[in-house]
Amino acid sequence: MIVLCEVIPKAQTAPLQLCTLSMEGYEMFLNFDPDQRNLGASGRRGILIFVKKSLNMSICEMSFEQTGFHEYLFLDCDKGSRDGLIVGCVYRSPSSDPKDSTDKLCKLLTLASRKEAKHLVIMGDINIKEVDWEAKCTTAGNNHHSQLLLDCLDDNFMFQHVTRPTRYRVNQTPSTLDLVITNEEDTVGEIQYDPGLGKGDHCCLSFNICCQAQAPTHDTLRRNYNKASYTKARQDLQVIDWDGELNCTDVSEAWSNFSGILNNIIDECVPQSRSKQRPDKLYMNSQAMKAKKKKRKAWGRWKQTKAHADFIRYAIERNSLRSLTRDLRSKFEHRLVKDIKNNPKSFWKYTKSRLHVRQKVGALVRSDGSTAQTDQEKAEELNNFFASVFTSEYLSTIPRVDARQSETTLGSLEVTEEAVRKKLEALNPNKSAGPDNIHPRILRELAGELAYPLAILFNKSLKSAKLPEEWQVAHITPIHKKGARTQAGNYRPVSLTSVVGKTMEAIIRDALVGHMSAGNHFTDAQHGFVPGRSCMTQLLVVLEEWTQLLEKGEAIDAIYLDFRKAFDAVPHQRLLCKLGSYGVKGDLYNWVKDFLASRKQRVVLNGTSSSWTPVRSGIPQGSVLGPVLFVVYINDLPEAVSSTVRIFADDSKLYQGVKDNEGRVNLQKDLEALRDWSASWQLPFNVGKCKVLHMGNNNNRQIYTLGDQVLEETTAEKDLGVTVDNHLKFHTHTAQAKNKGSQMLGLIKKSFANLDEQTLPILFKTMVRPHLEYGNVIWGPHYKAGKQELEKVQRRATKMVPSLRELPYSTRLQRLKLPTLEYRRLRGDMIQVFKIMNGIDRIPVQSFFAPVEQSVTRGHSLKLQVPLAKTRARSQVFSVRTVSSWNALPESVVSADSVNQFKSRLDKHWDCQKYVT
Repeated sequence: MIVLCEVIPKAQTAPLQLCTLSMEGYEMFLNFDPDQRNLGASGRRGILIFVKKSLNMSICEMSFEQTGFHEYLFLDCDKGSRDGLIVGCVYRSPSSDPKDSTDKLCKLLTLASRKEAKHLVIMGDINIKEVDWEAKCTTAGNNHHSQLLLDCLDDNFMFQHVTRPTRYRVNQTPSTLDLVITNEEDTVGEIQYDPGLGKGDHCCLSFNICCQAQAPTHDTLRRNYNKASYTKARQDLQVIDWDGELNCTDVSEAWSNFSGILNNIIDECVPQSRSKQRPDKLYMNSQAMKAKKKKRKAWGRWKQTKAHADFIRYAIERNSLRSLTRDLRSKFEHRLVKDIKNNPKSFWKYTKSRLHVRQKVGALVRSDGSTAQTDQEKAEELNNFFASVFTSEYLSTIPRVDARQSETTLGSLEVTEEAVRKKLEALNPNKSAGPDNIHPRILRELAGELAYPLAILFNKSLKSAKLPEEWQVAHITPIHKKGARTQAGNYRPVSLTSVVGKTMEAIIRDALVGHMSAGNHFTDAQHGFVPGRSCMTQLLVVLEEWTQLLEKGEAIDAIYLDFRKAFDAVPHQRLLCKLGSYGVKGDLYNWVKDFLASRKQRVVLNGTSSSWTPVRSGIPQGSVLGPVLFVVYINDLPEAVSSTVRIFADDSKLYQGVKDNEGRVNLQKDLEALRDWSASWQLPFNVGKCKVLHMGNNNNRQIYTLGDQVLEETTAEKDLGVTVDNHLKFHTHTAQAKNKGSQMLGLIKKSFANLDEQTLPILFKTMVRPHLEYGNVIWGPHYKAGKQELEKVQRRATKMVPSLRELPYSTRLQRLKLPTLEYRRLRGDMIQVFKIMNGIDRIPVQSFFAPVEQSVTRGHSLKLQVPLAKTRARSQVFSVRTVSSWNALPESVVSADSVNQFKSRLDKHWDCQKYVT
């Protein structure tokens, strides 16, 4: 498909001959009359689209005249199977009134987004250069017309994909004027920026549109756990002699007996119902479907007779159906919102149905250029790729591992009935069943009756150091990461394993973490899957150290490391060697050995399965025990270097002050040491994704290498979900947080018809506010502009309730019980101080705060010294900016016994500040 804007040369005066533009094999569509001398709104413009004839596209009549925007052309490709593709091209003249033309363009985009197309692609020359599309923010102020376009995209949950300049003119700054807008984030593949046509100063943009027809769905039989007779199931389980049924030496036989009994009870007590696929209207019930049929029948009758009486009957059926569906949708949305915290899946299912989006695995291009089209072919292609990343372990070169000093070892474990019952009661009933088809809802509902037999089964498995085969198989769900959907390498595998097996993994994980913590074996550099540690604790420690170095006038070089397919590449024998060095012995060691061995997996796609593939290395992604085993494997990495290392699972960074050449030399030596460590333990780095971040005014921007490759320099890097820039200002992350929050708000606005004072606060707090607040103890904006940008999202949200739209912002907040985001950030700071002061977050207090040296007559007993700060970065860091607010709190608040009690007392103390704007 070829799309052209402004196809008429300025010097064109004679009528345009279409034969001069036609292309063999392509059908031509245009929005102007070629017989006229003056074309387009200004007399010299037009839009032309060439489409391969095999695509069978036609002009889409969209009735956009009401928008006032005239220069557009939309084509419709009927892909069938309830799927569709609409491609449009628009042109906004730079000589038109900026605000008026942008407003009309936004109306056009809004109407286009409401079409019933599953795939929507709009492109063209928009001529708005005041937008930074990388950060998705305007560079000309919030009142500029460019902000209208950004708000329109957010409100309609649309995505813009062009991020580089598309227009180059001598003596002018390159600008991004040509845009590609879609209703799905991954519809457009990588964009190529090619030279312009002829003497044109605009780039030619080339890209693939990645969409596929949705296969027809069929009614399927599924277990309806909401209508199960759990009382009867409990009665049946209580009369079973579990000691006799499980009295066998082979754990696989015992599991077979247990699962057989449980599946028989499931067959008797859990009914099956036919799951009817109604993707567009999830709230429709049988009554509404009958009313819909009556409406269609009445319409058909009137079309035949054209009698007034028949039209009246049709109008009655139509109005009855409309009233019924509105009531059903309102009740459905209220139920969905009420349960959204426990079952967020239902939210995404509903919003995707409202957006008509079907993000499934499309055709995949193989390495030889052929295409995998069917579900079976795609499943095999993905399975082959996931298996290709496994590591072939060199058993003859396993490094020697010295045993760690420890007073205790972990060799055996007795699983109690109470421990099993607690794990079963904590299961999420909305998760899926594993390959054994035992659903977590059944295990949770029958926890009291199943805890005893499962305890017997778990202990038998531990003593024999064997796992049932069904616990060692995994169904792989491919999840798209980024990039072209046609490449298998752009998907990551998530394992779906037995829920019962994962319950036992959770018990063993707790024992292993307890042993490692008690023996003080976890490296202090690790913050992932370690008690008292988190993403925030790592970032707090890192920012504290960085700002202290900058305060001393030092420069900093930080190297972000990336392992290639880390969880899939861990060699099993090397992992077992490290596990043994930490005192894991006997039955538990042998159980973990069997847990890693003899595993196999297959990809399941739309109900179609690939062949089974043995798992030669790695830790199952999606397992409970896997992350802790990986933490154990990488635990000795900091010992290989002299620079500071901070780790969260497989996310690692190496940094050092580089005031002089010695620091830079040491950092390069550490990279060479890490290369050797990586080779010895067969955990390779993805050097292309390793980045260097230079900080400090006097940084000489040293070039570093890892192996024989130069590491790429970056000015901003995403660090555990927070974008850190080389000036530690976090402007980029603030814009990203605001954009994501606005986008989620647009999704809600587009999907929910009944937003009132009960539903909106829950939706905002659950789906929008987390994007605005994640990690704000690290990056919380300190400038007025940043604060206003974030607060603007909540302002827009409160106006979505029709009854509150005309009220002042502070009144809307009070009615909805939504505190200002600035209050929430200050509250979050105080909660984090409380956690550090009370050892809830396991990071050293003395590294952040110092108590006052002498007693004072005013204030509480936990007052802190106010530190001095010379640099801007240091003055805004967490440990400096929070002290004054903490010291101003009363004794009754800071002396709380728990986090929840502290929150309650703090909110009561600051009650008058919650809604102040």
